[in-house]
Amino acid sequence: MGEAAKEGAWAERLARYRVACTGIPGWLDDQVFEALPTIAAEQERLGVAGAVYEIGVYEGRFLLALDQLRRPGEALVAIDLFGLPGRSDGPLALGSGGLLVNVTAHGTERGALTVLTADSTRFDDEKRASLRGIYGAARLFSIDGDHAPASTLNDLRTAAALLAPGGVVFLDDCFNPHFPGVQEGLARYMLDAPAPALAPFGHYGNKLLLTGAAHQPGYLAALLRRFSLDQVRRRLHKLPALDGRQAHCWGWPILSLRSAPAKGP
Repeated sequence: MGEAAKEGAWAERLARYRVACTGIPGWLDDQVFEALPTIAAEQERLGVAGAVYEIGVYEGRFLLALDQLRRPGEALVAIDLFGLPGRSDGPLALGSGGLLVNVTAHGTERGALTVLTADSTRFDDEKRASLRGIYGAARLFSIDGDHAPASTLNDLRTAAALLAPGGVVFLDDCFNPHFPGVQEGLARYMLDAPAPALAPFGHYGNKLLLTGAAHQPGYLAALLRRFSLDQVRRRLHKLPALDGRQAHCWGWPILSLRSAPAKGP
């Protein structure tokens, strides 16, 4: 199967899940589905392999979106408090029962899931090395923890330590005015590291996308190609298109996308 065919297959799988996931509690901007097939296709081109991780899972709405892109044999690792005492800006942790139900209903491979009931703010280098050794490097890593500055900083360090070459990190609510702690945590990460291991390349669906510096230009180019063609196609058919703007974030060029209505004739 060629790259275009694989991207189409991922898009079809995500389209089905996009409808089904509306019944899963949680917050997920519908726009987030737009670029996932392109990211998966770029990883296929690069030969990136590894596990899917998420910190701050709740009932798995975004984790299961990433699971649609997971290959057989790759681990799916859900990290959350799941009832442990701890601070959180989100809903109360109610245990992992809801997640398990949703994985059974919508997951691609139930046996691939590992649920880690843990406080990610306490992860150190030893714990990160252990996770990488057990479950593998991260191909896709979502950060959606408690949104506090120190937590975001530590979770970014964890993601950077686990990330496979060419892996992608999704940082939730980075520019959400209700959660300024995420921006502060990102700033601390960028300022603390002499050469940041993570470089942003896109922002869409309320998530900042980051990867290793060596792969940043390739991912940005892939997004630019995909959305340039998509905007033309959608507007020819008078469909809602994404408004893509090139910007800079921490010195890196990125593509910032937001929903926009289709233009009239």
